[in-house]
Amino acid sequence: MNHTTFQQENSMIIKNSATNLWYSLLQQNIHLLSTENQQKTKAYTNVTVNVVRRQNFTNFFNLDGRSYEFICDLINDLYAKKDLVIIPADLVNTESTVLWNDGEGHGPDQLFYALHKLIEICKLTGEVNYQNSSFNISEIYEQFCTNNLVIPKMTVSYGGNLGFGNYNSPFYQLPDDVTYNVIPLESKKLYSSFNWNPWDHRMCLIALLHYYDLIPYGYVTSPGNNKFKYNLEKDFAALIKSVSWYCKVLPEYDLIMEKIHSLKDYYPLKVDDRTQYNDTDVPLLDKYLKIPLHEARLNSLFGVVAETRFEKEHFFSEKTYWALKIGKPFLLISGPGSLKSLKKLGYKTFSEFLDESYDEQKSIPHMIQCVVLELQRLQELRDKNPIEFYEMYKKLEEIGQYNIEVFKKVNVNL
Repeated sequence: MNHTTFQQENSMIIKNSATNLWYSLLQQNIHLLSTENQQKTKAYTNVTVNVVRRQNFTNFFNLDGRSYEFICDLINDLYAKKDLVIIPADLVNTESTVLWNDGEGHGPDQLFYALHKLIEICKLTGEVNYQNSSFNISEIYEQFCTNNLVIPKMTVSYGGNLGFGNYNSPFYQLPDDVTYNVIPLESKKLYSSFNWNPWDHRMCLIALLHYYDLIPYGYVTSPGNNKFKYNLEKDFAALIKSVSWYCKVLPEYDLIMEKIHSLKDYYPLKVDDRTQYNDTDVPLLDKYLKIPLHEARLNSLFGVVAETRFEKEHFFSEKTYWALKIGKPFLLISGPGSLKSLKKLGYKTFSEFLDESYDEQKSIPHMIQCVVLELQRLQELRDKNPIEFYEMYKKLEEIGQYNIEVFKKVNVNL
């Protein structure tokens, strides 16, 4: 599906108000939930929400971007007492239903099992469609049904990254009264890589960047043990813990572990100051807090994107869309085949000039290693043959400019 086709297929998107039956279901049955899940339920505050609906579904469940673990916990509690569940009066079980979760891109078996239970709890006999932000979620659901010998109970489709992909989204708003310090092309660092949550694949990336002596050539942030504080001992211990098991599949494992201890002298790796945040949404929405990271983006040649969902999901968050918005050439660590999905959305990647075979790697540690080795090749080319390097980079910038124009067209009115 190219970008034009994607837009045409969604040309009937409308903005209207609908009762959030998921909220109603939880509130009416909160007494059936565990004490812990009763507290979680308080995160849902809107009975009526403005929604972007791709079809005219009768029943609307806004799962509100919560993690799949959160959703599964609540559904499993209700299912354990399903005979006592009170069904919202607005729900028409024989009509069509959409289960909408635009902020989440994960698709593990546990989630699909839970959604099947939700269908049973609510006795939904009409069409049921689940939408989330993984571009290949329909294929993941098909594999789930096939591998587990499960009869499909719903259609599953890509809901679009309506927040992240929207050109006017506050995620990308920057202050108008700031002049950015943009340095000459020849002085820019090779890459930028921003990592917050301490997922194992991001720790692996940092370890490999260090192993191949690439840390000095980039703007890199390291995940911490605490999202909003720095603690050298705890942060570095978290790095060692992740790398010590996650990178075992790599042939260079022993050498990586031997060398990684020398990184402690430079830890933690900072571009911005996370102690000024108290919530993960703050740096996404505050225009001024974006300045240090945005200057680092502008003053680096390549983006190394370590996505949030990466095992099999083709989930594109603001991490990917920032590179597309500003036309930066990038290397993407995400679910295998993610670059193909970006192309289906209308974007171009850089396979004419970069080795993008990493996108076919089924092992994420090997994928990360391939990305880092490509960075190493680029740095060596820049050092040994700068004329050839910068001529190539101009062509990469042309592709980046094309992506900017595509990004602008994805301007869904939320």
